[in-house]
Amino acid sequence: MRHFSKILLILILFNTNAYSQFLFKRKADTVSSNDVLYRYERTWGLNVHSLGWGINFKKGKNINAFKKRLLEVELISMGDPKQTKISNYYLINSNSYIYGKLNSVCFLRTGFNKNILLNRKPYRGGIELRYFYSGGVSIGFAKPIYLYIANYTFQNGYYSYFLTTEKYNPEEHFPFNVNVNGRTISIYGKASLFKGFNKIKIYPGIYSKFGFNFDFASESSNIKKIEIGTAIDLFPIPIPIMAFCDKKYAFFTFYINFSIGKKYN
Repeated sequence: MRHFSKILLILILFNTNAYSQFLFKRKADTVSSNDVLYRYERTWGLNVHSLGWGINFKKGKNINAFKKRLLEVELISMGDPKQTKISNYYLINSNSYIYGKLNSVCFLRTGFNKNILLNRKPYRGGIELRYFYSGGVSIGFAKPIYLYIANYTFQNGYYSYFLTTEKYNPEEHFPFNVNVNGRTISIYGKASLFKGFNKIKIYPGIYSKFGFNFDFASESSNIKKIEIGTAIDLFPIPIPIMAFCDKKYAFFTFYINFSIGKKYN
């Protein structure tokens, strides 16, 4: 009986030690795969918002296990909710254009982004939820719109036309034929995108964003993130986009952003 008790005690101690080592190894594996706190990260993203689209880059570090601070740079196009593409159906192979659009506008945002953890990934392959707010400098760039203008001539009983490239003038250029300064003209279509870069005007301002992001990457060192939020850009000098609308001091948008990246130490 005494020998049996000794053997039983040895078996209990052995099994307890083995079980402890198993738990320790399991905990270590869990920490290494899910709970590693990488200090730095960087991401590249594509943004689609209610008035255009854009690209962005973010780089920063974790302040602690719950908060991170990032530097963000974003370039987005900005349109107007009233703009609509049309074409001159009376002219063969004419280009589509937005009637009344004065400028192609884009914003370059540079600022700081702060993320706060709401829900840690519960297991490998789960979703991490954070809310964020950000703000900084927004620089608006307005490039004048240039159009191909059809100039009509009447010779030998027939009408013909030749094209000129002109900066859009809402007082002269129309979708239909008009007589301006002794010439009959109409809009043929939008000219080259690169026309007018030497006449870009700059509008300094500020921006602010707020929203939520969802990181669903399966590996702890990778980032695959969907971000949903709102943004507002404010300018002390209004930016003209459309000829028949008021110039805008503020641009309010809803957006969704998809980004990928890496975490590292």
